Amino acid sequence: NILHAALLFEPAVGLPRPAASYRRTSLSSGSSAASAPLSSGAARSPYAGWNVYCATKAALDHHARCVQLEAQQPNTAHGVRVCSLAPGIIDTDMQAHIRSSDAADFPLRPKFDELKATGALLDADGVATRLLDFCLSPAFGQEPVADLRDVRP
Repeated sequence: NILHAALLFEPAVGLPRPAASYRRTSLSSGSSAASAPLSSGAARSPYAGWNVYCATKAALDHHARCVQLEAQQPNTAHGVRVCSLAPGIIDTDMQAHIRSSDAADFPLRPKFDELKATGALLDADGVATRLLDFCLSPAFGQEPVADLRDVRP
């Protein structure tokens, strides 16, 4: 049995729970809790005009690393699996917004214009299928941070 769980948040402060708090979560034998925060290449590379976006995506990656370490500690639920996944550059409304932004606010805009013009943006449905396949595979959670384009379910 796999328990698909979104990232759990402490209600009082709105912060992610440490993996140690998963010990209070009832995980039956053979089940696991999984968290797959969506990361971005912006977590690994800085982009002018995207300082907050880059920083928050980097924070998701580091959170996943910490959860994986905490899940290896005594008295924690060892069925916790986490992987912060960068899905690639997907053809979404966010991409349309980027391409409509002022180049002065986002100097890399021409790169994203070219990705759209050359058909290099990924199809959202295809990415969703790959994401689900990977999350359900035994490979999920082996690494705390990954790029969906590089993983094999």
